[in-house]
Amino acid sequence: MVGDGFIWLIAMVVTSIIFCTVVSGIAGMQDLKRMGHVGGKALLTLMDILMQAIFGVMSILMRLSPIGALGAMAFTVGNYGIGSLGKGTGFLSFP
Repeated sequence: MVGDGFIWLIAMVVTSIIFCTVVSGIAGMQDLKRMGHVGGKALLTLMDILMQAIFGVMSILMRLSPIGALGAMAFTVGNYGIGSLGKGTGFLSFP
């Protein structure tokens, strides 16, 4: 488990370094036509992969957030009693 997390972190760092290198290389070019069709396609592919990764992580977070909220509520009720939930719902407006 720790090894998998370490590998994941290293992969994130390597991906960031590659992305920054490509973007800074393109930004430093005087003539964008020199990048050509292949370079443009490579940049778009890299951007697509990064966006899929970002939206994948966001999807996981959105699916797991109710579990976190229920865990926080269980912790609060366990430590402070059921009356503590009434104080936290004062900002909600129910018809």
